[in-house]
Amino acid sequence: WSHMNQNQYYKFIVFITIGFVFAVIPLSINSESSIGYDTNFLKLSEKDIFYGERYPELIGGAKSTSSVVAKQKLSLLLKPSFFGYDSRIYFSMQNSMYLELNEKSYKNYSIRFSQNYGKYKWVKLKYYNTPYNYLREYYDRDNASIYYVGADSFSAAERDSAATYSREKIELELTYPIQGLRGSWLLSSFGKEAQYYNKFFTEYDLDISHYMFGISWRYSKRIRIEAKWTFSYANNVGKDIESNSTIYQDRGYNQKNLWLSFSKRNKKSFIDSYGLTQNIAFRSYTSEFEMYDLLHYNRSHVDWTSSIWLDKKINKNISIKCRIAYRDKDTDAIFAELLKTFNKFEYYLTLK
Repeated sequence: WSHMNQNQYYKFIVFITIGFVFAVIPLSINSESSIGYDTNFLKLSEKDIFYGERYPELIGGAKSTSSVVAKQKLSLLLKPSFFGYDSRIYFSMQNSMYLELNEKSYKNYSIRFSQNYGKYKWVKLKYYNTPYNYLREYYDRDNASIYYVGADSFSAAERDSAATYSREKIELELTYPIQGLRGSWLLSSFGKEAQYYNKFFTEYDLDISHYMFGISWRYSKRIRIEAKWTFSYANNVGKDIESNSTIYQDRGYNQKNLWLSFSKRNKKSFIDSYGLTQNIAFRSYTSEFEMYDLLHYNRSHVDWTSSIWLDKKINKNISIKCRIAYRDKDTDAIFAELLKTFNKFEYYLTLK
């Protein structure tokens, strides 16, 4: 002990503490590796795909509008017991890599604390963080050095900048059993989210409030049905900045989101479990600038995502999951339709 310096002493204490926690608290570690393919990884409209394939600088230099995607996820679940009830502390880290465009690769992190206080009664506090996400190259209207000469050739490299943002969300969720309906419970949550962009696109900055209500029903021992209805209100905080890109522009919106899920575990079958999900988002923009805000005034869209997944256990610790998803976003505003309407497929194979 007498030969330990202060740093060594603190490291020793931390090591002993972590070892003690892992020794007395049930712990599980989950690792996932996925390989997939995204047919439109930048969510481009037909018009943007046409120009992106001819001018790669518009899509960050990517040679294609589709990409192979690799994902790695590591999660840690602790199961302590507080107040005589079950508790859950969950950490996860995921790295998503796009082989066609490295700038699109990103990481996200989440922490979730869940406390039980009776049958189907839970309080859950969740935190999500995506420090960096790349959208695509956009016209930076506040770049004073941009000018156009009729005889000059088009140069996206001079005109456009990469639009990137960070996302942070905190959410409180409650569940409560439904009396008279066995194996069912109600869900409700409130969340606050911030989406803040880099210095070239601060006019996109949003503060968003989410309110969710839902129901989860275990129809039988092997079948579960869930439905969630979420109301979101986005305030375009960046519009208060006095710049060329914010004059008479408002990117705030209201959104209703319906999420439906069906899953089944098979008793004796080659496929151990499978599921279907349907997500439908109805968004309407709140801009009141009828004369100038052509991109947002009186604009709305419907965004559908349908997916199916199959899961097969290899042994007690390893399973394989296959997932296919189709997404279609349809914008009704004439001016925005050519820019914002898109569709795509995603295919993933995951080893867990």
